[in-house]
Amino acid sequence: IKSFSIGFAEQDFNEIRFARIAAHAFRVEHHEHFVTPAEVLEALPVLLAAFDEPFANASAVPAYFCAKLAREHGVDRLFAGDGGDELFAGNERYAVQRLFDDYFRIPAFVRTGVLEPLVAAMDRGTGVFGRARKYIQRANTPYPERLDMYGFLEEIPMDALFAGEFLEELEGSYDPGSAGHAHYRRARARTELDRQLYVDLKITISDNDLIKVTRSAQAAGVAARFPFLDHHLAEFAATVPAALKMRGRELRTFFKRAYRDLLPRETRMKRKHGFGLPIPVWLRTDRKLNEAMRDLVLSPGGVARGYFRPGALEEIVRRHTGDQTSFYGTLLWNLMTLELWHRGCDEGFR
Repeated sequence: IKSFSIGFAEQDFNEIRFARIAAHAFRVEHHEHFVTPAEVLEALPVLLAAFDEPFANASAVPAYFCAKLAREHGVDRLFAGDGGDELFAGNERYAVQRLFDDYFRIPAFVRTGVLEPLVAAMDRGTGVFGRARKYIQRANTPYPERLDMYGFLEEIPMDALFAGEFLEELEGSYDPGSAGHAHYRRARARTELDRQLYVDLKITISDNDLIKVTRSAQAAGVAARFPFLDHHLAEFAATVPAALKMRGRELRTFFKRAYRDLLPRETRMKRKHGFGLPIPVWLRTDRKLNEAMRDLVLSPGGVARGYFRPGALEEIVRRHTGDQTSFYGTLLWNLMTLELWHRGCDEGFR
């Protein structure tokens, strides 16, 4: 058996140690590749042609290089782990929602009669009371709206980002949360966790991850298969009670206990990480990527497309320069992908 893993020099994004632990435990022939900023620029034209839409999930880049590594070692079919987190409650956002649900363990008269007035009186926008206000606000937001909070259209209002004429065309016809809310209400589930899992199967898996891995692997000449999404296993997972899938805020409780005698302890104990690309870091620190970003996002041709307000994109680039989180870097990658896709359409994807 051969295994293939991707690493990064940036340790906050690097999980290669855990890949090595698993490879050693199962005595497989293990292969690794560390993706660099220069390879991102190399992969962009390939991935642009692989997707028939402006697909902006940056982890398509490491997925492509993982498949490319496999092809170089004579493998043309890979098994991927997509679906396990959405079937067996492995995503960090499920634990985050439980954290907000815990607010309602406090008696109502304490919440509304003591805590909320105190926080409102002491809040100065920052510090512990500012964080408490945000926590209370989010906890009091009902499902499914709470699931959308702190997306980029929540942090940057549409009228601050998009041009007026563009917004007029969208008026009354576009709601970014509508698809997720519809799936949420359609779920035949009795618990909040199961509703969230259903939404993620419909959107995170069906509309994002499967497309990402399948198309990226195909671009490298490899077919990807997803054992966790075998319909027998998926149907079984749906019968496991939510209380067993996730105990408190412990992710994958049922899954980890089922595999207790098979998986190394380090694998079972590790926190969910995600297959992220350090693109926000590289857009700040790598000269060529930074130049490519500015060329794409701030180009006169891109601005002339009429999507964005004058100065809005310059402000996002400015904020990203001084922000150490991934928020603005992820948004800039989305904008780069959009402009690249437009240019590909203009040039016939040559």
